Amino acid sequence: VVEIVRRYDADCIPSDARNDKVGFIQSSRVKNCNRTLRVPKHMKQPIYVYYQLDKFYQNHRRYVKSRSDQQLRSPGSKDDTSSCKPEVVPCAFGHKQEKISWKSDRDRKFGKDVYPKNFQNNTLIGGARLDPLKPLSEQEDLIVWMRTAALPTFRKFFDGKKKLVLSTTSWLGGKNDFLGIVHLTVGGLCFFLAMVFVIIYLVRPRQLGDPSYLSWNWNPEAFFIKSVASRLRNDILPGDQCSCWQFPLRAGQRNKLGRGQRDKVQQFTTVTGASEKVAIQALKATDWHLEGAFDVFYSQPHIKSFADTRRLEELYNRYKDSHADMILADGISYLCNDLQVDPQDIVMLVVSWHMKAATMCEFSKQEFIGGLQSLGIDSLEKFRERIPFMRSELKDSQKFREIYNFAFGWAKEKGQKSLALDTAIGMWQLLFAEKQWPLVDYWCQFLQERHNKAISRDTWSQLLEFARTIDPTLSNYDPEGAWPYLIDEFVDYLNENGIIHKGKSSDWSFKH
Repeated sequence: VVEIVRRYDADCIPSDARNDKVGFIQSSRVKNCNRTLRVPKHMKQPIYVYYQLDKFYQNHRRYVKSRSDQQLRSPGSKDDTSSCKPEVVPCAFGHKQEKISWKSDRDRKFGKDVYPKNFQNNTLIGGARLDPLKPLSEQEDLIVWMRTAALPTFRKFFDGKKKLVLSTTSWLGGKNDFLGIVHLTVGGLCFFLAMVFVIIYLVRPRQLGDPSYLSWNWNPEAFFIKSVASRLRNDILPGDQCSCWQFPLRAGQRNKLGRGQRDKVQQFTTVTGASEKVAIQALKATDWHLEGAFDVFYSQPHIKSFADTRRLEELYNRYKDSHADMILADGISYLCNDLQVDPQDIVMLVVSWHMKAATMCEFSKQEFIGGLQSLGIDSLEKFRERIPFMRSELKDSQKFREIYNFAFGWAKEKGQKSLALDTAIGMWQLLFAEKQWPLVDYWCQFLQERHNKAISRDTWSQLLEFARTIDPTLSNYDPEGAWPYLIDEFVDYLNENGIIHKGKSSDWSFKH
């Protein structure tokens, strides 16, 4: 971009008028000024001529507020001067060339049937003229002038400088040194920081990530003991009782255990593959409750190191389908047979939840191996021994809620947003058999008689909340509550048929 800038106002004011420049500009004297510009480089067409004003800030509040876009667009608003100070048409403080304005401005912002009115007032405009016979859309000097320029700081527009600019343009627009300087500065800073990081990497390289560097893989048992101790201090043992947890175990402590405690230690080590030391620490942490000890143990992040990946691969290959790299319905049936579990047993839903299975009756390789690895299972024997623990998870309210919500996506057909009614009824009967909701049979009967449509996710999730919080006698049911319409209809159904349990609410309420 070639750009030539020359200031002309200082030299074009006669010497006898330099003390009163404003008076000279507003006077009726002939004002001609010739300036010669030297072009140092070849300038390719098209070449544009601009005027440049310095210290003339168009973002002055009074200037911007004096403009009325509605008046410029529509002749019906030409007499609306409520926002005009001074009252002229077109309304503005300041402003005959052709094709110097934007086409969008001519077509949309300035009306083709709006004409200047009461504008020929030299005291307001400093000698400028608008043609009262031409619409505003054709008076392009005005259109260009009225395009407000945004400048970074506020100044009173006083003592301006006038310059003539001869310039070419590129695909990036006109010449703009600021953007170039900013881009070079930021680029240089990025390059400098990149070199700094390269030097740091070469001088003090960092080891690549590897699970073998993790502390619990150096000594998984020590990590587990430390994790449980931290949990005891923060969650389980109150106050100074934490002092009873000491490391390491004293010699002969195994012999001081009672027979029942030794049996639990043996069961724990058989299922988890952990040492007796870890078993005793986990059981002590939960007051010798075996299921709680399993929960504490399997909540620790080191557990994957106890599962042999090679054995998991063999276990997966044993049940996967011969035509697909997945375990399908037949493979799951064989697995259940080996586990001595009925395929319809709810514990298989818990197994699927641990595996994060996407679809019923399907386990991908990643789901199967990842789920068993998270449980520390790498053999059928360990799998069988973990079944009671997984069954016990249904007694935990929070885990039951997670399993319940998981069941919706797991049981619905691929590509469907809702759950088929027959499938939903079967899942509810399976799940609420564990929680013993006395109204589940009536709910299923109501759906078959009145609804006979697929079940939405909202209805699925809200029913659990309804069963947990609303007494079977409906004594605390609020008809104004934000329940799904289907649940409200179910309550009406119960009232219409007199099907309301009259026993003690405490006999039926969920555990919290």
